[in-house]
Amino acid sequence: MSLNWKELDLIVSELPLVNSRIQKVIQHDFHSLSWIMHSSSEKQWTLYTEINTPYARIQRTNKISTPPQLEKTKKLQRFVQFCRANIEGAKIIESNCIKGDRVLKLKLKKKDTILYIYFRLYSGPAANIIVVDENNKILDLLYRRPNRGEVTNAILPEIKEKDDNHKFKIRERDLSISFNQQIENEYGQISTDTTLEQLIKKVETIRDNKLKKIEGSVTSLLKRVEKTKDFEQIKKQADLLSAYLYQVKPHQDSVKLTSWEDNSEVTIKLDPKLSKEDNLNNYYDKYHKAKGSHANAVEQYEIAIEEYNKTKEYYAKLLTLSENEQKDIKKLKKAIESNISTQQKSVNEIGLSFTSGSFLILVGRNAKENDQLLRKKVKGNDYWLHTRDYSGGYVFIKFIRNKTVPLGVILDAAHLAIFFSKAKGHQSCDLYYTQVKHLRRAKNGPLGLVLPTQEKNLHIKVDEKRLNRLLKGNDSI
Repeated sequence: MSLNWKELDLIVSELPLVNSRIQKVIQHDFHSLSWIMHSSSEKQWTLYTEINTPYARIQRTNKISTPPQLEKTKKLQRFVQFCRANIEGAKIIESNCIKGDRVLKLKLKKKDTILYIYFRLYSGPAANIIVVDENNKILDLLYRRPNRGEVTNAILPEIKEKDDNHKFKIRERDLSISFNQQIENEYGQISTDTTLEQLIKKVETIRDNKLKKIEGSVTSLLKRVEKTKDFEQIKKQADLLSAYLYQVKPHQDSVKLTSWEDNSEVTIKLDPKLSKEDNLNNYYDKYHKAKGSHANAVEQYEIAIEEYNKTKEYYAKLLTLSENEQKDIKKLKKAIESNISTQQKSVNEIGLSFTSGSFLILVGRNAKENDQLLRKKVKGNDYWLHTRDYSGGYVFIKFIRNKTVPLGVILDAAHLAIFFSKAKGHQSCDLYYTQVKHLRRAKNGPLGLVLPTQEKNLHIKVDEKRLNRLLKGNDSI
């Protein structure tokens, strides 16, 4: 419950506001600020204000150290920047609580400039801290409310006193301490509990979103596993065709053969344009590719399951609270900040990025970047390129839904693959490319090493003009 106007008036009556000088303004979040004051009688003291929350208040705080809920924001907000430039150093020459209203009005003087600050402890969108000049023109405010006409340079309507028709009362008093201290004792613990509760909800939301995303990957990979699990049937067809290849006649589009396993009749489709030997080779190629795709799908599925379990375990541990609430708040805040920081990292922080038309090309320059790009920045439908006979970085073309990758984009990516490999400086080079979903990590292999399946060959004659255009477009080269 926030302060009513009588409680606000009692709070202010205990404060040495008049003749105090505002030394510093600290914003802790979007709702709370601390005003570091100095008066000749009481030296330095701190006024804490919290606006637009269920526990909105103005009070003196006696806390020596800054608890987690009163930490400074890492980036100065607009209103605090204004206060640093125009409010800090000002002297309070008048203090007035508006009768019947939850509003504190302070008159400030800084050199020859007169300013007024209104602290409105209202509920909902009317709550605000507003700074005006002598003509009531708004200079700045904590919350901009265009729908209410509360924006910079607008005129703030005069706030008039009201009759106390509701007959507000001051809560039960603890006469052994000041009312400021009583409010700090009551609200300080509530704020801590509320902050902890809010942090828990934020962390739970982050956890649920991450687990939901991983669950989607698990479901998709499981479908791939099921889809590719019949590769042994392809091998059986290839072996059967190999055993009875002599029965195949030229230009047949299919052949019926008897299985030696159960004597059933098996129809094997053929390409009538190919020789029987080429048809056989196609079946074995198809088998090897299907086997590789299945192995890759199983491996990626197991990695996703492991990631899901680790994520679940991490958040279960994170949300296991101790008896030290301040420690828990700090721990949860750190986890939230870490998550935000991770989300804000740009693609450029891992490897290099280039644009080719509307397509984004990512380049890993070493094994670590190759591995990080594979794990964090690319998905199954993205394309992967690598020089065939030379070690080097991985190059990826990001997939765009309903768009086919043009030849020009492939050529750009191929030139980058050559430039960032041991083939750099060669006039021509062979590469292979395939989609990321057809890559399989080499078991117990070096960091980032993958084995491609369903890859296509590409022979490139290096075009220096094309390469120079790409490199000039990236300032980090």
